[in-house]
Amino acid sequence: GSPAFTTHGILSPSPLPFVPQEKCAQYWPSDGLVSYGDITVELKKEEECESYTVRDLLVTNTRENKSRQIRQFHFHGWPEVGIPSDGKGMISIIAAVQKQQQQSGNHPITVHCSAGAGRTGTFCALSTVLERVKAEGILDVFQTVKSLRLQRPHMVQTLEQYEFCYKVVQEYIDAFSDYANFK
Repeated sequence: GSPAFTTHGILSPSPLPFVPQEKCAQYWPSDGLVSYGDITVELKKEEECESYTVRDLLVTNTRENKSRQIRQFHFHGWPEVGIPSDGKGMISIIAAVQKQQQQSGNHPITVHCSAGAGRTGTFCALSTVLERVKAEGILDVFQTVKSLRLQRPHMVQTLEQYEFCYKVVQEYIDAFSDYANFK
């Protein structure tokens, strides 16, 4: 089936572009409903958070009369060029997505950016690394990125994105250590 009917959540780590070249089209309506052939997308709910927006979308295949509720997490804390100035927003959206996954039964999610490698890979790497740190106490950014790249070339595209992974993990551990009084 189409990705809209095999996924329960969507994460978009890309801002909508303000440049003439369209890299990431807005496929959801600002309000109401939008149609793409036999597929309609209806915005049911939208909640603004500090560095991301959560949208509940109803995606319907009108030909087959099948609908699916999709929760979209749209990260807008990533600048058009470069990387975010800190990891707080990324840590926050990863926690929100993981909480949603736990509550919804760990259904597959779709993560996308314009090319599906740089920002997408950075999110996937960080999500995996932070989950392993939390669950197993294991921290291995290198092996995580290597494993992702075996599955999809160019995941975590730039040295800057790779270094950002380490920066976010450090911020996560520092925050956890402060909270747990380990210092």
